[in-house]
Amino acid sequence: MRRWRILLAAAILVFGTTTALAEEAGDSTQQGTQGGFLKGLTDALGSVAQTGLQEAMDQWLGTYEGRIGQVDLVERRGNSLVLDVTYEKIKRRDGVSVNGRVLEGGFPLDGFETTLSPVSGKRGKVRLTIRKSGSGDGWGVSGGEIESDQVELFLVREGHEDRPFGNLGYDLVKIWSDSEEEETPEDYDYAEGDGAIELAEGETAAGSTGQVATRPFVIPGTVLRPVQVGTSSTAQAAATVQPSSATAAGTSSSPASSAQPLTTAAIPGLQAIKVGSYDFYGQAAKAEWSGSKGVLSFPGSPNDGKGFVRCLANGRIAPNNTAKFLLQTHPTWVQSGIIVGRYPAMTLDSKVHFRAIAAFLKGANASDGATFRVQVEENGRKRTVVRKRVSPNQYVALDADLSSYAGKKVRIILSVAAGKSSAQDWAVWVKPRLEKVGP
Repeated sequence: MRRWRILLAAAILVFGTTTALAEEAGDSTQQGTQGGFLKGLTDALGSVAQTGLQEAMDQWLGTYEGRIGQVDLVERRGNSLVLDVTYEKIKRRDGVSVNGRVLEGGFPLDGFETTLSPVSGKRGKVRLTIRKSGSGDGWGVSGGEIESDQVELFLVREGHEDRPFGNLGYDLVKIWSDSEEEETPEDYDYAEGDGAIELAEGETAAGSTGQVATRPFVIPGTVLRPVQVGTSSTAQAAATVQPSSATAAGTSSSPASSAQPLTTAAIPGLQAIKVGSYDFYGQAAKAEWSGSKGVLSFPGSPNDGKGFVRCLANGRIAPNNTAKFLLQTHPTWVQSGIIVGRYPAMTLDSKVHFRAIAAFLKGANASDGATFRVQVEENGRKRTVVRKRVSPNQYVALDADLSSYAGKKVRIILSVAAGKSSAQDWAVWVKPRLEKVGP
């Protein structure tokens, strides 16, 4: 291999010199010159030498390829998942293993361990176990339950863990605990009468009626189907939430893990538009978010100690309810920490109300509660229209009559303030919106 490395270095030197001369001469056929040079070099070396040169180049460049094939769910317990993962089209297998991680809303969660399963050929199958480590819950707080909505599987080469390849995501909702007991569909079943949130009068989400649907329980023995990583919650929700007729027509639905903001109806900067309805969940990317320690990005990371905001298409809220379209706003992780979202300017129609459910994600047992507040800003002056202290084991309906602002240019501000502690302040606004009441 040393001989091929020397040969590669020499080839690169000659190639670089040829390229530089072509550039200096202003050769418009530079690409053809380079390609012809490499072809001539490998032709002169012969087929055996070509193979050696390619291997040396692969080693130098770190060229590793392969992909994940069929994935079978073998077992699910409170603290673990067991998957049978096939792999295929492995170009080089030295030091390559199958690995995985747990996601929620497109973000990797901390506090998990996986078995590193080496590949043994161009194709094959390995058994992968993902286990809750018990040292943390993925939210920066130890102990308690964690909820995730995806598993991401990939191939990775030892020593190059920062360069995984062949990544695929799979929708698999799971509540992680410290239990070794096998999970059953009943653990995730919330039938009618169990208090599923009714988001508006006779309405759940996007105009549908009936109870809020729970996410399906994937039973062991199921073949998992790959999806785009990070789209199971935020991006798919964008396609589900309907833009109000009063908003602009432009739409976007970027994944939560993307740098592009998520929105379901574009609002042009600070230009005031007349609205009779408005979707604060869908328009969260248009708001200006900040916490006790400065400006926050959207969507944020659930491990950010400065606080974070993100959208969850589905979630389970305290005490034991399912809901859709949750705007999660975690205040800065300090005593009396806050998070504030200032939405773009708008002119309100008549008989408009702000409505939402204020709640905590289920399992926020360490929280001492938080204060939800809605303010209306007009001409630089702010007025609180609703303020509720909410405990982590309840949910509260918010309703503020904004009729007095009809025809006025305003900005709506949503904020959450922590108490003496900000631990597990998993505060959510369920379907926060403006809507007209009456004709």
